[in-house]
Amino acid sequence: MEFDVIIVGGGINGAGIARDAAMRGLRVLLLERDDFASGASGKNGRMIHGGLRYLEQFEVGLVREALAERATLLKIAPHLVKRRDLIIPVRSGIGRPGWMVRLGLFALDVLSPRGSVHHRYLNKAEALRRVPSLKADGLQGAAVMFDAFAQYAERLTLENVIDAAVHGAVVKNHTPAKSLSVVNGRVVGVVYANEAGEECVALAPIVLNATGAWADEFLQAATGKTSSLLGPAKGTFIVITTFEGAPDGSVFFEASKDRRPIIVTPWNGLYLVGTTDERVAGAIDDVSASYSEVDYLLAELTHVFPAFNGTMRHVLYTYTGVRPLPRAGGVSAKVPRRHIVYDHAPAMAGLLSILGGKLSTFRSLAEETVDLIVKKLGTPKIACRTATTLLPGAMTRPSGMETMDISLDQRSLLRLEALYGSRANHVIALAKQDRALTQVIDPETGAIGAEIVFAVREEWASTFEDILVRRTMIGRNSSLGANALDRVAEIAAEQLSWSPERIKQNRESYQRYIELSRGIAQSSRLSGPCAIAMGIA
Repeated sequence: MEFDVIIVGGGINGAGIARDAAMRGLRVLLLERDDFASGASGKNGRMIHGGLRYLEQFEVGLVREALAERATLLKIAPHLVKRRDLIIPVRSGIGRPGWMVRLGLFALDVLSPRGSVHHRYLNKAEALRRVPSLKADGLQGAAVMFDAFAQYAERLTLENVIDAAVHGAVVKNHTPAKSLSVVNGRVVGVVYANEAGEECVALAPIVLNATGAWADEFLQAATGKTSSLLGPAKGTFIVITTFEGAPDGSVFFEASKDRRPIIVTPWNGLYLVGTTDERVAGAIDDVSASYSEVDYLLAELTHVFPAFNGTMRHVLYTYTGVRPLPRAGGVSAKVPRRHIVYDHAPAMAGLLSILGGKLSTFRSLAEETVDLIVKKLGTPKIACRTATTLLPGAMTRPSGMETMDISLDQRSLLRLEALYGSRANHVIALAKQDRALTQVIDPETGAIGAEIVFAVREEWASTFEDILVRRTMIGRNSSLGANALDRVAEIAAEQLSWSPERIKQNRESYQRYIELSRGIAQSSRLSGPCAIAMGIA
């Protein structure tokens, strides 16, 4: 197979680049070792930030870019990216003083695209009316920053993959790139393993390493070189149930311990709290939450919301993403998040690597990267259209979903539109073909059986984890999808003809996902000598 560009890595950056390149008429192959958005693209804070904290680092260009990209995503993916106010408490002796926050908000107003909602500052009384559960002692006021939220960041990645395929890209998940094909010091393709484990070769004059935090690992395996381009850092999030006085919006504050920015936000009927920032040592695949990280987040949450008074017993589960930060002297909140498109020429001509990048600015990163690819290929320059072309779920939105002849719970309907946008009608069409697929398979989320079939037939899902965690999002509920697992297995057998052995393997694999996600939460519920020995009793 011959292509113009082969992209290794199906996170948000690889997906965005594949979409842009395919829309410009390039022949594109996208390879993902695991599943789309299985790395940091599905394990982040889900905020589409305007970049307030980058002003302190004088990254004005990055702030302007983030603000513009936020406005763009709100237009091209309105079903997945929603406006959400970000409330930033201001306290005496902790974090930035009020005058500095006000100055930052003013700067954001100046830098924001024309027509954007202006930010505002609340005095103490107004702040407590907005969020009554905030700790009143030392509170001076609060800033209200216009921001945006991608509740289903996994599906934002997926819709970029879908649109890339619509425009002719060949996309493959669970397809690891094994090595680079090199001729006379120039990269000319990739050797990858197909579904049967057989080695295949795909040829292209440009190979793009978009493996995120695995960029060094891929380069070392593919080229044998051991030098590092990244200084990866992990960020852990905890998921908790609602608590007395929980905010009805997102609250963003600085930790009293180290001024690390922390967000508390409603998410999937639960609350998402994070993040930490720790250097990664060792294999990235083995990264998970630590007791110290969870304890840190719980302590800071209690400090700002005294009514929470939480312990590890309140944690439903955790997830940890690894940020692919370009190598710097240290890993902290002050390390710039600007990306680098690294050209390995002349030592390894034809190879590019993406270092860094943020969820908020993936589209502009893709545009910059494809501009460079087009220049290297020497093809006629074609204008980028990703800033004005709607993502698939935002296209041809109907006035209502086509639910005639079938009966669906109102919560299921709202859920379908939130996850799939206008593509929800494709899910409903499957349900019309078999009324058994209209049944709710997860009472907590309202998910229906047709979503399972749709995920496999139309969205490249091939494992229970793909289906539950990164397509239907059932695996992000309070039970991590465990309550729906039996029904998913039945549908896989009946509708998709999965063998008993395949279902058994998937069940075991999914159970490992649950155990990893619940690891700290489960062990914190131990009692007696085991808990004392682990330091959690």
